[in-house]
Amino acid sequence: MKSVKPVIPIDIDGVVVSWQSNLPFFAAEHNIPTDRILEMMVDDKFRQMSEIFGCDDELADRLMRQYNSSKWIRGLKPYDDALVVINRLKHKYDFVAITAIGKSAESCLNRIANLNILFPSAFVDIGESKVSRYLEAKKKYGDRMVCFVDDLSGNLEEFHSVMSTLPMIHMVRGPRAVPTCSHFKATSMFDVEHLLSSRESERPSTSQEAKFRQMVDKSMTTPHSTLFSLSSVQPGDKMLKEIAITPLQVMTNES
Repeated sequence: MKSVKPVIPIDIDGVVVSWQSNLPFFAAEHNIPTDRILEMMVDDKFRQMSEIFGCDDELADRLMRQYNSSKWIRGLKPYDDALVVINRLKHKYDFVAITAIGKSAESCLNRIANLNILFPSAFVDIGESKVSRYLEAKKKYGDRMVCFVDDLSGNLEEFHSVMSTLPMIHMVRGPRAVPTCSHFKATSMFDVEHLLSSRESERPSTSQEAKFRQMVDKSMTTPHSTLFSLSSVQPGDKMLKEIAITPLQVMTNES
C-alpha cells in the first residue's frame, strides 16, 4: 500500500519559479518597453502591474492576464535552489501549488505544464491564493500539512488566520514587507530544506529548527475542521493530451 506523504502548500511565483523570466519576450511582442521588467529580473522586487507595464491599472491588468494565458508561462525559469530541493524532497513530501496565476483554463494548464516539466510528480494539487482556497486545503489535507511557504506577507497572514498552528515560512528573494504573524525567514529553498530536516533529527541544531519542529508536531496532531467543502476536477482530456502532463488536480468552486 502506498504511504501517505506529508504535504507542503507552497506559493509558485517568487518562490519556485521566476514569473518575470519570460516577460521581456512577451513585452517585445507587444512593443512594450522592457526597462522596468529587466530591473525586476535583477532585484526580484514586488511591483504593481501598472509600474511593470508603464500604463494605467486597467490596461496593466489586461496585459497581466494575457501574459498569464500565453505560451510564455509554460517555460518560466525555476530558481536554481527550488529546482534542486523540490525534486529532492518530492520523494518524501507532496507539494500543493498555491498560485494567483488566474482562473482561465489556459492560465491553469500553462501553470500545470510548467510545474510538471520542471518538477515531475512533485505537485499533486493547485489552488488559488485566497482564504477560501486555504480553507479547502485545510479541509483536504488537514494534519498532513507541515508548513506553508510564500513570499508575500499578506498571503502568509491570511493562511495563518486559517491555520494558526501551521508554521509559516517567508521566502525573501527580494525586498518584501515583513509578515505580522509568527513566521520563519528563508532566502532559498535550501533554508526550507534545513527546517524540514529538523523533523528527522533527534536534536535540532538551532533554536529555529527546534521551534519549527515543535510547531509542526503540534500542527500535525491538532484536529482541523472547516465549513468549506472541496471539489477537485481535472482539465479536459483534449487539453491534457496537448501539454502531456501527469495527473494534477485543480481546486475549484462547485459552482
